[in-house]
Amino acid sequence: MIRKIILMLRRIKYNYFGIYRNPSEYWNGAGVDSFLRIKKNSPPSAMNKLEKGTKIIYKVIHTLNAEYILDAGCGYGRFIVELLPLTQGTRFMGIDISNRAISSAQDFCNDKRVSFEHGTLSNILVKDKHFDLAFTFGVMAYIKPKEVKCIMKELVRVSKFILHMEVYEEKEIGWTYPYGKWYRNMGCKLMLDYTVDIPPKFNVVLVKTERG
Repeated sequence: MIRKIILMLRRIKYNYFGIYRNPSEYWNGAGVDSFLRIKKNSPPSAMNKLEKGTKIIYKVIHTLNAEYILDAGCGYGRFIVELLPLTQGTRFMGIDISNRAISSAQDFCNDKRVSFEHGTLSNILVKDKHFDLAFTFGVMAYIKPKEVKCIMKELVRVSKFILHMEVYEEKEIGWTYPYGKWYRNMGCKLMLDYTVDIPPKFNVVLVKTERG
């Protein structure tokens, strides 16, 4: 009960004073600072989560034979940098709401197969089904509930497949959503939806955005 109260208070704090009050301001300030510290210092707990994510993304890319991939909420581009040497000929685009993160990503990764764009995930400026695969890692849990479905619908529009990953820990303030159910209600074919409860709790959802 005490842990639930603490989590609720943290969510209230972030809702009114942090990430949820002004996401763009937060991710150009304190939010991106924390991720750049991970880039620089790479604490074991962060590395464990990121390495697990990279392995899952690579396996899905290989299985689907995906050629053009969107990293939705790319931060400083860590996943793309890890995936480049594993994926010959595959192209990537990274999109993030933070100008600072995109600038860092461009410095971090200078490869002709990669482009980074500043923008919002609810309005991605590409044609329908532009990407073979869109993946997102640890992004949706930090978006207000009323905005998440708009982003999910946009990912369905721009990509043939979506790989959705979230990591939940007791200290996190992120929201937990029924992603698989929501994607299915949007007309997607649910291919994977599982949660590993061994810490860190890890949720993976893979959907095909067109049935058949």
